Amino acid sequence: CLMQEFDAPQVTGMTTLGGGLIRTNRNAVNGNQAAIQQLFAAGFRFMVHGGVYSQEPGNTSVPATPASLLSVVKTVGVDMFVSVSGPNEPNAPSKIDDPVTFWQYLRDYQRDLYNTFKADPATRDTVLVLSPGWRFDKDEMVASIGDIDQWIDGHEVHTYPTARQPPE
Repeated sequence: CLMQEFDAPQVTGMTTLGGGLIRTNRNAVNGNQAAIQQLFAAGFRFMVHGGVYSQEPGNTSVPATPASLLSVVKTVGVDMFVSVSGPNEPNAPSKIDDPVTFWQYLRDYQRDLYNTFKADPATRDTVLVLSPGWRFDKDEMVASIGDIDQWIDGHEVHTYPTARQPPE
């Protein structure tokens, strides 16, 4: 389940469902630690992404650094997390101004994220490092990042109603 708001009605609704995975972002984890604890106690674990990266003119969005993402996971509690990933939906064409620097940034970020989590004994064998959160209504762009298989434990994808089901 994707969860972006952690107010009382939403947390209650999720705990009523009981157990499962929640995908959210680093800022939501940081800003809602009591709710995160409550959901974990109800059987949920978390997949957390670092944020958004965009080259759109005037957009200053950048994902959490790998070190700050590691810090959040360790501060909140490693056992609460199934996986981490970097930028969400980098394959949205509107985010790309200069394709060369955009995809190089993402490759470097993926490498650094993987190396950061695999170098730490607390997360090395317990937290999966996933690819960026690919959106599958623009899946033809995924190959633009190049070969990142050495820096991922698996791909993270999510679909939209207009995408092929399932994505190839």
